[in-house]
Amino acid sequence: MFILLDKLVAAEKPLKAPDFIPIPLLGSFDSSGYVITPDSRIITDLGKESHFIIKNFQEQLQEHGLNSNLIVEKKRKTEIADSLEELMVYGSKFIKKNKIKEISQRHEFKEQGYILVCHSSKIGIQAKRDQGLFYGIQTLMQIINSQKGLFTNQCVYIDHPKYLIRGVSDDISRGQAPTVENLKKFINELSRAKINHYYLVYMQDMVQFKNHPEIWKGRGAYSKEELRELVEYSK
Repeated sequence: MFILLDKLVAAEKPLKAPDFIPIPLLGSFDSSGYVITPDSRIITDLGKESHFIIKNFQEQLQEHGLNSNLIVEKKRKTEIADSLEELMVYGSKFIKKNKIKEISQRHEFKEQGYILVCHSSKIGIQAKRDQGLFYGIQTLMQIINSQKGLFTNQCVYIDHPKYLIRGVSDDISRGQAPTVENLKKFINELSRAKINHYYLVYMQDMVQFKNHPEIWKGRGAYSKEELRELVEYSK
């Protein structure tokens, strides 16, 4: 699966080195680059069940100043094979083809890995699964976060996590519970750092047990419906 962002405009100034959390496995960049504009376009083969990835991408671009959603076109990979091949040829100048092949065959890459290349007024992100595509977008957004505006370095990165489960444990039982909306915001921020598990511990008195209201009254405890909503949002 892939996301291709095209019709970028060449940057007129040198760009900073990008900052990452976590640092990608292998990659290279230079100070030249491109800027995403309202005329840029997203091309993807993602189905409707994975369009939350595009929605998340559009939202983050707007946080950085884009004033409207980019046009999204659905195409098969074979329809844009030349563009993807051009990006991979550029990428192989910095990461050898046999290394790319070796990494792309790893279990961790197949589950959550991606290849990101920015070159020739295009950005291509390819992955085996939607998790990898999502993490590739987070890497792209971290590159953009390193600049002022919607700029991205010319670059190539291939990446997968060392551990498939990367979690944060949060003890919310010591005082008034955060709202569901605030928990969603926190989960969203964690996902941008590629954290994929969020543990709410010591929940015994943070659930609204109908038969035992004395346990949770006055604590802001969560209903079963709110917990289901939070689980579905996290997925």
